[in-house]
Amino acid sequence: MSEMKTPFRLLITGALGQTGTELVQRGREAGYDIAAFTREDLDISDSDAVAR
Repeated sequence: MSEMKTPFRLLITGALGQTGTELVQRGREAGYDIAAFTREDLDISDSDAVAR
C-alpha cells in the first residue's frame, strides 16, 4: 500500500469492541489519524455530547 501524503482522520466509535479494536489497529498501521471513542467517552445518541 502506498503512503498517504495527508493522513485522513477516522472517527471510530465502539473502539473497545471486537470490530472497533480491529479498525483502530488497522487504521494506525495504514497511517490514519484515529479518533477512537468508547461508550464512556461518547454517547452518539446524546446530541449535546456529540456537539461538544
